[in-house]
Order: sequence, then C-alpha cells, then structure tokens
Amino acid sequence: MSQEYQAVTQKYLLPMTSYLVELGRMGDRWAVKIFRGPTEIGTTPLTTDLNHNEIFNAIQNNVSMPMFSPERMFGTIGRMVQEARMHASGATEAQPGSQLSSQPEPDFSDSD
Repeated sequence: MSQEYQAVTQKYLLPMTSYLVELGRMGDRWAVKIFRGPTEIGTTPLTTDLNHNEIFNAIQNNVSMPMFSPERMFGTIGRMVQEARMHASGATEAQPGSQLSSQPEPDFSDSD
C-alpha cells in the first residue's frame, strides 16, 4: 500500500543546479522529494532518521550533476535537516541567532 507524502521543509535549491529538494514524511519514515523546476522527478524514503549521507545519496541517485560541490550540497542538506528537526520538535520558526536561513520559494512561472 502506498503511503502519502507530506512535505515538512520548504524547497531548497541545490547549489549550481536547477534542482530543488525538500524533506517530508511518508507514514513514520522521512523521505526526500526532488524537483526539476516545478516538476517532481523522484521521492526516496529514508531508512535512517535524517542521515546527511543517506539524503546525499538519495539526491545523487535521482539527479545527474556532472559538476557540483559536495561541500555546498552538504551545507544545503544541513539547513534542510535543521528545519526538519525543528518541525519534528514542534518549533514553528527559527529561534533568534539560529543558522536556519529563510530561502525564498523559487518562481518558475512564465512572465513572458
């Protein structure tokens, strides 16, 4: 039986790509959802609880990125995991002085 995905974090732009990624829940498991522009290209359930390496691998398995910076990718993953943990603990917004960035939602609408 398929479990419904529920987004927990905002969409984060993967550095130097046109891909977006967010974390959510599928039942009692965390999952990574990947987008290219407004189109969903994959959802991968995680086997561990917000493991940075597993999230990185889920992204790499769904996205073709010949030239990327693993350091910048892990920075994005870290911010996303921080937001997910805040949500899981019941916090509704970043505490003063936290490193959580408020990244605006990308606009993919045609303005031509």
